[in-house]
Amino acid sequence: MKKCNEYKKMLYMFLSIILLFTSITAIAAEDNIDITSGTYFQLGKYNDNPILWKAVVYDNENGILMVSDKILCYKNFDPIKEPIGKYEHCGSNFWEESTLRIWLNSTADIGKINWKYGKKPDKEHVRRYYMSEEGLDPYADSAGFLSNKNFSESEMSAIKTVSHWQALSENKKMLSTNGLNVPYYPEIVRAPGTHLEQIKYKYEISEMNKAYYGAMYRLYDTIFTLDESQLYELWSQFGTVEAEKAEGVLDPWYGIDNPIGKSPYQWYWLRTPDGDNGITVAASKEAYAVTNPTDNELGVRPAFYLNEDNMIIKSGIGTEEDPYILDGKGQENTAIFCNGKQVEFDQQPIEEDDRLLVPVRAIFEQLGAEVTYDDGDGVITANNGERTVVMQIDNPEMGNGTEVFTLDVAPKLVGDRTVVPLRAVSEAFDCRVDWVEELDRVVIDPPQPEDTDEGHYQNIWDIEIHGKGKKR
Repeated sequence: MKKCNEYKKMLYMFLSIILLFTSITAIAAEDNIDITSGTYFQLGKYNDNPILWKAVVYDNENGILMVSDKILCYKNFDPIKEPIGKYEHCGSNFWEESTLRIWLNSTADIGKINWKYGKKPDKEHVRRYYMSEEGLDPYADSAGFLSNKNFSESEMSAIKTVSHWQALSENKKMLSTNGLNVPYYPEIVRAPGTHLEQIKYKYEISEMNKAYYGAMYRLYDTIFTLDESQLYELWSQFGTVEAEKAEGVLDPWYGIDNPIGKSPYQWYWLRTPDGDNGITVAASKEAYAVTNPTDNELGVRPAFYLNEDNMIIKSGIGTEEDPYILDGKGQENTAIFCNGKQVEFDQQPIEEDDRLLVPVRAIFEQLGAEVTYDDGDGVITANNGERTVVMQIDNPEMGNGTEVFTLDVAPKLVGDRTVVPLRAVSEAFDCRVDWVEELDRVVIDPPQPEDTDEGHYQNIWDIEIHGKGKKR
């Protein structure tokens, strides 16, 4: 009995040392981690398999881009419209309203996704082989990609919701907010009296650094597919954009796991439109292609921006074989993102009369404004160098130098912090404010500078009209 007790004591001591060492290691990993391009992380799961993500570090407005190392599934970009079989009804290349975007950003359980634009990717509308056959994976009744079967609440908090640029097609160019009104891929129009003998398309990814210009607008996303500028960064840093399908994912064309003689690398969706109907896809090691949104069930290789300030590293060394096991610190209240960062508050946002009230200083300083407060009369002044905004405690009127607005809820003190309705942020500095209801998140996007240099247009195209010597 005595020997047994001594053995138990030694075992408890040994386990305590292991737990202590593990705890110290986790803290050190979180404090000292150096994230570079090619660092691997594990976060969430899909089809009960852990998802491996690869970091892409480059200069952009939203931070570290995380790209799934594998193709996780095969889906249509957008379902067909009636009647079946006509090319002009082959789905939409408008990323904002695509069913793929809705699915990627939904937290809904099985059968509960809100297909808010009236299109459902069900078996009648998910087609393949130029719409001649039903698709293999209608997903109208599936769970959302961000459902709790794939990501825990804490894991979700390691993922940002951001605003970024989205290229527009010919039929959506009127939405442009960047000062350009020619779409990224303009429709090809034959000049009067000429014969368009040859069209030469450059599909090399190496050309994309010169090509990603044209009509764009701002859009918020949590999970997204890559656009061509992000695909170029992937290629320029790793020399390839190829991706294999994840383990256990069936090939949509052969219906088996590993077709004999078939390349392990698969096409996957991008979110850059081509003309009125086309959508671009990553097609090979260093090239891309164009298809329509519903002809094929192609690979889905999701991406997101890492919320570095809210992440926890549990273990790992960041290699493909031993990735960092990633988690988040959680989200207790409404999370607010601005300029690619989650805004930190010492006074959390509150709700009053169905209005979200936010700490004014933290928000305005994140927007680059200097904020002052006069204790005597309760006047708050915010100046961003171009505009001065003035408001007062318990007074619903707010001025921004050009207009006076009446807010739904007057600024008020909570503790020693001034809170204002979220609308005040929009009205004060002309910001776009989006509320992501499913995630209880707000994205604030300040006005972006315009790009009116027409020399940037469409360098990726090399279109020659023979006999005329014209290019555009």
